[in-house]
Amino acid sequence: MYGIGHNITITIGDKTHSVYCYGSCPKEFRDILEKIKSLWPYKIQYVGWI
Repeated sequence: MYGIGHNITITIGDKTHSVYCYGSCPKEFRDILEKIKSLWPYKIQYVGWI
């Protein structure tokens, strides 16, 4: 099974927190990811190895 890895990094002031998820991500992670994608003005294309 193949998946796509996603990394979400949040920076507030001088503090940064990153979360990485590969394949089947928790619903909360997917919800945040979809909100971020909805702000992007272009379709995001994924390129990888098979």
